[in-house]
Amino acid sequence: MKHLYQTQNDQFSVAYFLLRTILGAYLIYHASLNLFDFDAFYLDSINYSNKTGFQSLLGIVSPFLPFVELFIGVLILTGLYTSVCLRWSIILGILVTIFLHISGDYQAALWHTYLIVAKVILVSNLYYNRLSVDYYQLWQIYNETESEDVEEYIKYETIE
Repeated sequence: MKHLYQTQNDQFSVAYFLLRTILGAYLIYHASLNLFDFDAFYLDSINYSNKTGFQSLLGIVSPFLPFVELFIGVLILTGLYTSVCLRWSIILGILVTIFLHISGDYQAALWHTYLIVAKVILVSNLYYNRLSVDYYQLWQIYNETESEDVEEYIKYETIE
């Protein structure tokens, strides 16, 4: 298990960090734009729903989307619960992309597809997520369990 925890970072870890940081910062930026101009965001979402006929569903879900996007963006940016956040973000992105395709906004759907591809790249390369809070927590847990195992072994050996 020790081979999973390295003290040196390579170029792949730095590239992963940069992509994760850019994606998290973009999600925060996009969510903050929608939150600061929430009336325009809500009117746009209602206009999309009028085209597709999903008025009641979108009316219930759309007020929460900027908050969810902001929360996921902060967690991805800091690297906290990266795997879970990326997977939920992929699911949410696929649903939004399908909805945008149905409503006929192909440019926004294409942009969301690019974001989904970036998230899939990040999920498939979680091994390189070394510059994050997740990795630091795993490293601390590994060091604590390793020292406890050694101490228990020493106690066991001294008893006999």
